[in-house]
Amino acid sequence: MPLNPCIDCGALISTEAQSCPKCKSSSPRGWTCGVCRWNGDQRPFSTKNGIWIGSFSYHLSCAERMLTPSKTLLCGGCSRNLTNLWGVWRDHVESLSLHCDECGHNTGFVNSEHGQARHCHTCGLPLMVWHDLAWSQGYTHHRVCAPSWVIEDEKHQAALKEESARRNDSLWKRLFS
Repeated sequence: MPLNPCIDCGALISTEAQSCPKCKSSSPRGWTCGVCRWNGDQRPFSTKNGIWIGSFSYHLSCAERMLTPSKTLLCGGCSRNLTNLWGVWRDHVESLSLHCDECGHNTGFVNSEHGQARHCHTCGLPLMVWHDLAWSQGYTHHRVCAPSWVIEDEKHQAALKEESARRNDSLWKRLFS
């Protein structure tokens, strides 16, 4: 039976083992980051350096980069500055309860029509109001992790709208000139 090292402690374990007998890691082969995998990085990482959110695992640094506002974010309820709350949010992001601790207002999720937080179709992380988003075929993605076909489809849709607007302008000019 082949043996591989546990990603958390280095002990040699069976490739069929579900946990490490030495360190008790429940993921001895590691996790793959939901953000990095779309950039071609499939290398597993230790569970000690990650966070599990919903159905995906992430490097702490990737989750922090994606979930921390890139600009000043004020609560829509009480105007409290929420920009530097990653430490607090990290503790609550799994339950998706990112509400202002002062007034209880939703602090940044892009919500669906049912009031639930929406998630990136590519990486699975929540979509936040400060993210640069890409839309295609009814799916929403973070622009940084969206597959290239999404960006191409978005460009194509923009070109079609531009062409339609140009034709409408031309038609109006012919009708009213």
